[in-house]
Amino acid sequence: MENQDYKREIELRSEKVRSIVGKVPPTLIRYGIMIIALVIFIFLIIIGYLPYKQEFTGKAVVYDIPISTKDSVNVVVELELPDTNNYHLLINKKIKLSTEGFECSGYIVEYSTQRKANGMNRSVLRMLNKQLPRIQQSQVNYRLTIVKTTMLKKILFLY
Repeated sequence: MENQDYKREIELRSEKVRSIVGKVPPTLIRYGIMIIALVIFIFLIIIGYLPYKQEFTGKAVVYDIPISTKDSVNVVVELELPDTNNYHLLINKKIKLSTEGFECSGYIVEYSTQRKANGMNRSVLRMLNKQLPRIQQSQVNYRLTIVKTTMLKKILFLY
């Protein structure tokens, strides 16, 4: 019986009331679209400024560490890097060398584009002198991070 009363209430509404209830206000649609477009625009601006970091990891062989009284020295190492055409981006980039329980960092001063028979490239790193005695004549892991573009350019394949 309750169900029939409810149906009568709905049927008793006039044509004007049904047309008003059935419409979504145009200002609500307009402002909703504007807010969504604004959020997307702000998101694209933020992505346009975020750097895209490319990280390389691999093995490095440390060879000669010159004896010096200076704070930092140039160290000759061989790096196992993937093939890349952006070797010029490696110069002056920070590189971290690590081995069991020990980590040191420096900067790439020179980088040879010619690969040796063992698949490694000769590099010269500028490192602090006090960190070096533990890694002389050893194979260590390295981590190198390069920032060469923004996230937006990477997403849109512009770089």
